[in-house]
Amino acid sequence: MPPKNFDPQKEVRRVTAALRTAIRLSGVSHRQIERALAMSTGYLTRLLAGQVKLKITQLLEICQVIGLPAGTFFAALYPLRTPATEAETRLARGLAQLHPEPLETRDPESLLAGLRGFLDELEAHFRERK
Repeated sequence: MPPKNFDPQKEVRRVTAALRTAIRLSGVSHRQIERALAMSTGYLTRLLAGQVKLKITQLLEICQVIGLPAGTFFAALYPLRTPATEAETRLARGLAQLHPEPLETRDPESLLAGLRGFLDELEAHFRERK
């Protein structure tokens, strides 16, 4: 049974926002993803805007196209006790800071610091891949 304050729609928006961030930082264009996955022009933008329901298969395929292991993506959003590699640890920490579980009271200064750190770490992750 989910926690009393669990809102699946908010969680879907959080996952979609994290995917949007990962795509942007990967350097792969929306059109490149759409071509690789045989999507029509603009379809990915509609998916990421919540105008079209994002399916788990699409999320997994998008992760593959941008070169981000789906396990790393999900571990970053739903971290386990100990990620496997240093890069995964950095990515997990960064995604968790940028796309945290909703909290009503959040210090704006620490959120900004976390965002800056996350962006640096995610860029480093994609640089290591190249």
